[in-house]
Amino acid sequence: MKFFYNIMKTWTGRDLTVDPVEPIHAADVFIANSSADPIPVVITLPVLDVLQTVFNENSANTIDDVTWLELADIVADISKLQLTFTAGQPLEFGVGPNSGSIVQKFIINQGEGPLTLDCVLSTGDKLWVSSLGSDVTTGFLTMNLIGTP
Repeated sequence: MKFFYNIMKTWTGRDLTVDPVEPIHAADVFIANSSADPIPVVITLPVLDVLQTVFNENSANTIDDVTWLELADIVADISKLQLTFTAGQPLEFGVGPNSGSIVQKFIINQGEGPLTLDCVLSTGDKLWVSSLGSDVTTGFLTMNLIGTP
């Protein structure tokens, strides 16, 4: 109670003795502390757009459990991946100039989607995929690569 008393006295400048004629209420604190000219707050959010879409029909392009399958050459800086995967295998994704030089890796679980991941992919990178289980020959993999246009 002493804490509340000190806050109200500081904010209102009034002594907080019990005054039946003019009691202090919690609302008085906000009125005494408000400003006639509010300070505008402007928040600018980046505009993101789908810059590239990748679709893999797994029956046509098998996602192998031994070798990497190239999914895409990245054509713009990407900050988010949005993906849907319908097969029942966990997948490993890699980023690198070729399948022997993967510098980033991430794994998604089986049957994920839609899933949105934050990432950093640069123009000129290549995106690769490999199965962590057996070869994936059914279903599809769809990815939206999202960034600032």
